[in-house]
Amino acid sequence: MMILKRIKIDIPAVGGTNCYIVQDEGTKETMVIDPGGDGPMLSSRIDELKGAPKFILLTHGHVDHVGAVEYLSEKYKIPFYISKKDNEYIKKAYISEIDSST
Repeated sequence: MMILKRIKIDIPAVGGTNCYIVQDEGTKETMVIDPGGDGPMLSSRIDELKGAPKFILLTHGHVDHVGAVEYLSEKYKIPFYISKKDNEYIKKAYISEIDSST
C-alpha cells in the first residue's frame, strides 16, 4: 500500500505551494514531489514516516517547487528528476552544484 502526504508550504512573496511525500508502506521507499522550501521541516516529516528517500520529482522549475531540492538531495544523497526543458533553467536560477538526472 502507498502512503501519500500533502504538505502545505508557505513561501514568502510567492504564497503557498503543495509538496507531496509518497511512500511504499512496506519498504519505506519514499519519493518527494515538488519540495518548495523548508528542507529541515520536510526532512522531519520524512523521518517521522521512517522514510528511505530514493529521489525527488519536480513537476517544473519554478521557485515554489524547488526550494528544498538542494537540502534534501544533499542530506539523503538522492537525485532529482525534472524535464530536460526545466533542468537548465533551475541549474542556472536556483541550484548551485547538484548533479541531476534527466
